[in-house]
Amino acid sequence: MEGRDDTESDLIRLLDEPADAVCERRSQAFTRSVAAASGRVVVYGAGSLGRKVVRGLVSLGRPPVAVADRAAKAGGDTFEGLPLLAPEDAARRFGNDAAFLVAVWSSGADRTYAHLGSHLRSLGCRVVVPVVPLLWQYPDRFLPHGSLSLPETVPPCRDRVLAAFSLLDDALSRTEYVARVRLALHGDPSCLPPPSPEEIYVPRDLFQWSADEVVADCGAYDGDTLRAILARPDVPFGRWLAFEPGPSTYRRLAAYVAGLPVAVRERVRTWEAAVGAAPGVLRFSGDGSEGALIDPAGSVEVRCMALDDLPPDSRPTYLKFDVEGAEADALQGARELIASDAPALAVSVYHRTEDLWELPLWVQRLNPGYRQFLRRHVNEFWDVVLYAVPPGRLSGRRSGS
Repeated sequence: MEGRDDTESDLIRLLDEPADAVCERRSQAFTRSVAAASGRVVVYGAGSLGRKVVRGLVSLGRPPVAVADRAAKAGGDTFEGLPLLAPEDAARRFGNDAAFLVAVWSSGADRTYAHLGSHLRSLGCRVVVPVVPLLWQYPDRFLPHGSLSLPETVPPCRDRVLAAFSLLDDALSRTEYVARVRLALHGDPSCLPPPSPEEIYVPRDLFQWSADEVVADCGAYDGDTLRAILARPDVPFGRWLAFEPGPSTYRRLAAYVAGLPVAVRERVRTWEAAVGAAPGVLRFSGDGSEGALIDPAGSVEVRCMALDDLPPDSRPTYLKFDVEGAEADALQGARELIASDAPALAVSVYHRTEDLWELPLWVQRLNPGYRQFLRRHVNEFWDVVLYAVPPGRLSGRRSGS
């Protein structure tokens, strides 16, 4: 474990704000953020979140003056009955006297709040604000949305937040962790440091990847992670075990695998199943595909497996968990494997706010020998991964100490 730095003091200061003060700040967050523009708002983003925001503001009696999006076409487009303008046109018309509310929650380096905010300011927009304060100020109207929780839920978890922080092995991890706690409390993504330049799930600066790697891809979706690995000739593997519960996405996964060259296909096995704490049946909302959540009242039943039940000839050496908030259960179902074999772990910690601290603590309980690292890959609101690495597999070119 590397020496401590002043990020711990920053974290303590964040957590020591009284919960009632956090709640009061949250309850007026949006109104205060747009006060400099007299409350006038242009919504940036004509996607699903932008639609939700526009409809919500209209229902609250605070209709935006326009919507801006780079996909806007010239000639009088509208969005939810409002003018839909290119960012340049919106900035010319409203840059001085309206707040530009960035309602974008999608992946890509050019879709982050930092990038979009900088671009809007370069166009002359005087007030640019993130969307989170709006969702917080009117939770009955806008929440739940993704993994977003109200900020006053964080201070009561102070001891556990600090305990998880103490497990992180390098300065990059600690800096990212404190910034994400700040985001959970203040809702401004501009506090985040630059993302990791390493490709998600293959952080070559953290652990050594073996040519004989047996990968358990839990939450395999349509094969996107396998596709990315196959595009990397420097990242070979021995076997790939793909688990995907969503019926529609599993069909796409199976079709993708069926089209692979024989030499690759024979090293890949797929299961139409979720991974969890024990075998059984789970219910999902939606169709059980990307973004769906376990829901006892859901309409889709899916098979659930525990990784500890895999046969001996399929013992994974690397576990990837991106299972829409069920990561703790999936880890529990691999507890014997993790305790005895110590496979490298990549665990998504962004589906619920508390996953940021609860999942590192959970990994520590299962096997205290791991070295733990936190990395974010591009997006502010997802693609945040906890990497747990056995000491013998640490990369010789680790950075961020």
